[in-house]
Amino acid sequence: LRLVVVLLLLSSTIALAQRATPVNSELKQAARQALATGDLPQARQHLTALLSNYRSDADTQNNAHLLSARLTEVAQEYLRGGLLEDALKLIGEATDLNLPAVGDVVGPANTGMGMAAAALHRRLADLDPQRRYELLRTWSMPTSDQPALRVLTALTPTQSPPSTFAR
Repeated sequence: LRLVVVLLLLSSTIALAQRATPVNSELKQAARQALATGDLPQARQHLTALLSNYRSDADTQNNAHLLSARLTEVAQEYLRGGLLEDALKLIGEATDLNLPAVGDVVGPANTGMGMAAAALHRRLADLDPQRRYELLRTWSMPTSDQPALRVLTALTPTQSPPSTFAR
């Protein structure tokens, strides 16, 4: 009887985990579609729901590297749509975790920060210098809500793929 109960609990936990992943994939896909059609409020709603799902996940709550990976994943979706302020907020939160800089290695230490930094760099390069300065100054400098000076460092490729292959 004990073994049956354990197996039932295990199978229901696995079933819940399997259901959660498609929901998150669907939210990400819906956000991408909304961004493609220019429906920014709808895209933000989907990405906010995705981030909420990630934050409520017990694994994310107990693992700073996984939280950082989730934050940068959603930030990259915001960057895909040109929503720099939203992306910077999440990248700032990931940066504030003060994780050791390990680059984009394969495995549990991979937080995706290198990819997010590269995407952020591409978006910032498209801005006029004054707007870029304002965004980065606001993000970097201490405030009452964010008392530390922020500095983002990440390993990124020095060469970009041809524009037909870039996202």
